[in-house]
Amino acid sequence: FLAEEAIAVDPLLGSYDNGKLIGVRYDHITALLTKAIQELNIRTQDLSASVTETLLSLGAKFENGILFVTRLVTDKLTVGELKIKTSATNPIIGSGIVRAGASRVFIQNTTVEKNAKIFITFRGNAGDWWVSETKDDGFTVSLAKPTPQDIVFDYWIVPVE
Repeated sequence: FLAEEAIAVDPLLGSYDNGKLIGVRYDHITALLTKAIQELNIRTQDLSASVTETLLSLGAKFENGILFVTRLVTDKLTVGELKIKTSATNPIIGSGIVRAGASRVFIQNTTVEKNAKIFITFRGNAGDWWVSETKDDGFTVSLAKPTPQDIVFDYWIVPVE
């Protein structure tokens, strides 16, 4: 430090000889820096509490590096990994079975909305198939002809605004 810069912060940081500034009292800097760090810690805690309070007022919280929100609206979202939390009563992702001898199955699920997109992945050869009906309480998967054995499929219901 230059002595002039040090005394601009606190005149007691200067070392004097006959009233003339000759240097810096480094032994006084430690106490000053310790006090400054303590004040910064208090400000950091206050800011953290303020951010937490603001998030809670917006219906969000931040825990262990994870942001929890009830609803997120954005024009663009980029993620490295997507995990979907499902509900046992109305899962947006699930599985179904078209039983041997049948050519359709109704999947009861009130998550289906008017404009919802339903994505199906069969785990076996289903031949020609389609989602033939969507209603407020579910959807129907139809096959062109009855299946000779049970065919399992997975589905994903994506609501569209």
